[in-house]
Amino acid sequence: MKHFQSSMSILILGTVVASTLIAESHIGVASSRGSMSVNHESVRGNANLGTGASIQTQDEVSQVELRNGVRLTLGQRSSASFHADRAELTEGGAQISAKSGYGIEALGYRFSAENGEATARVAYENPNRVLISAMQGPVKVMNREGILMAHLAPGNTYFFEDQADAQSARSAGQKNPATRRTARAARKGLSRPTRWGIIVGAGGTAASLGIVAGLNNNDASR
Repeated sequence: MKHFQSSMSILILGTVVASTLIAESHIGVASSRGSMSVNHESVRGNANLGTGASIQTQDEVSQVELRNGVRLTLGQRSSASFHADRAELTEGGAQISAKSGYGIEALGYRFSAENGEATARVAYENPNRVLISAMQGPVKVMNREGILMAHLAPGNTYFFEDQADAQSARSAGQKNPATRRTARAARKGLSRPTRWGIIVGAGGTAASLGIVAGLNNNDASR
């Protein structure tokens, strides 16, 4: 009898532990009107997301809702992976609404709400250049070293890009005043030459990033 009770206790404990692990690994749900690739498998409609799940879109955007309240629209022909504290955009563009504890990363930069909640659009213009637009609420930008790079007020779009080497950064600096930030970045002890600056003021951000990210008002509100 005691042996039976012991076995049952172990079985119940194992079930509880397994259920807890499954619950912790499930971080949200993705949906699309068409097909999308989730963890390299084609999916239509809805898909559960675990920690580290990857999504790649084609002709339709994908809506992602995480259990922590984060809402993200992944644009057409875009790729991203999702984690408990961040999304990593590797291709295309996305719009994200999240509180300050959650960020979206692209090209080694982390974009997140300055405080409270913010909505931002992030998009690759080319493999070495990413655009960030603060749509609602202020946004801060950090780099891999954890150094604060910029504060974005709502209605502004900034670019961030890596230089191939220090010489290319110096050459670019002779043509573009924004490259003066490269020198300041070097003095901060950054591990790589970097350029950043404002490119679009209030009123132009949604249109500029909407084209790059494959997003539009209908997509973002679905």
